[in-house]
Amino acid sequence: MTKQRKIPEYITREVLKEEISASEKRLEAKITGLDVKVDTVGKRLEAKFTGLEAKVDNVDKRLEAKITGLDAKVDNVEKRLEARITGLDAKVDSVERRLDAKIETTAQSYMDYTDHRFKQLDTKMTKYFELMMQTLTDGNKGINKILSNHDLRITVLEGRGPQPGKI
Repeated sequence: MTKQRKIPEYITREVLKEEISASEKRLEAKITGLDVKVDTVGKRLEAKFTGLEAKVDNVDKRLEAKITGLDAKVDNVEKRLEARITGLDAKVDSVERRLDAKIETTAQSYMDYTDHRFKQLDTKMTKYFELMMQTLTDGNKGINKILSNHDLRITVLEGRGPQPGKI
């Protein structure tokens, strides 16, 4: 900061120019100091960056060598897995064929069983239906007998004529 001077009651153009010029000089001095600091930091960073590039290149080469070794191991594992999968496929196919045969025999036995049960039910239903028809026929004969008896009584009563006291 600048030294405090007594501020006049009015500011002239010359005083304002002097203040601006002094501020510009101070700013230029600070900027020059900062430029020097930035240059030294940039040089140090560039030196560190060069060292890091060399380290990264070294790490990259080591990783590439490890990846190549891992690729060979992965290929070996893939071959073993493929052989194992082929063996498992054969086993699954065998089990699948056995299950298909078992399912077919079970389905056939269930079909035979249900056919037998339906035949039994059909026989029972036919017997019950015949019994029901016989019962209805016998009941119908009984009703016809009663109706014919009533018909005969009505005919006899009509032949007598009207009887006023017996209505």
